[in-house]
Amino acid sequence: MQENKKALNPRFFLILLLGTLIISVPTRIYQLLNVIEPGTGFWKNDSPTIYFLYGIIAVFVLICLVYPNIKRKDLRTCVPSADKNIGVCITSFLLSASMAYDAVIKYGDFSDIYNGYDFYSDMTFRQYLVKSGGVAMALETLFAFISVIYFLLYGISALKGKSPSEYKLLAVSPILWGIFRIIYRFMRTISFLRVSELFFELCMIVFIIMFFMAFAQITAKVNGKGLEWKLFGYGVPTAFFCILCFLPRFVLTVMGKSDLLTDQSPAEYCDAAIAAFIIVNLISIVKNNSAKKSA
Repeated sequence: MQENKKALNPRFFLILLLGTLIISVPTRIYQLLNVIEPGTGFWKNDSPTIYFLYGIIAVFVLICLVYPNIKRKDLRTCVPSADKNIGVCITSFLLSASMAYDAVIKYGDFSDIYNGYDFYSDMTFRQYLVKSGGVAMALETLFAFISVIYFLLYGISALKGKSPSEYKLLAVSPILWGIFRIIYRFMRTISFLRVSELFFELCMIVFIIMFFMAFAQITAKVNGKGLEWKLFGYGVPTAFFCILCFLPRFVLTVMGKSDLLTDQSPAEYCDAAIAAFIIVNLISIVKNNSAKKSA
């Protein structure tokens, strides 16, 4: 009985996520309205909210990474189920649709880069594409389209109650999409001493890559044993940063203040869909884990 009391309840991470978002999202909206320079995303003045938000996020991420790793034995049974799940199905389809939308937008951006080449320039066309980020954006677009197929098939598997383990190669596509997405972000001219908005984007994409690496191994059943804790350790911070990057931007857009947003950093619906996909999957895992223990 004493051992059960000390066992880690996976619901803890969902409560932690909700509590941190309740504090962080309003703070971030205030910062976008008052503390962050429009266009660049840099801090334009010193504010106590800067240190407050960084402190909250640092503690949150530290708990998410360290605690489940220590308690990994309690999370060994916390894996996605192959049973029929309408919630997972719906969020998979939403993620697939949002990735398709993102891919179309990125294709348009790549076309602008492609058509912007000056044939009288000293650079070759290949050099121009590399330096302008066109190559990274083209590959990001490609793997976004492949990810559309993966999440569509994953949703169909959840609808039919079928294991998605046969989609081993396709499961890698969200990882590669994240890698080329972050490469393009690093090509922006920024000041790491004053950067704000891009910093959170980079954190978000890093966690997206780490989460989908673990998710792919576990769902595809490729050396996934012992990685169950990463679904929570990486998944919860991923969902957090996705919401932190999307929701404040979306709120400002609805308020008619999109001019205050950072250039090239609009509210991206694929980020919101990733957060929904992760949260619904984790809730499903928690419910299945509770059912197993009570059986």
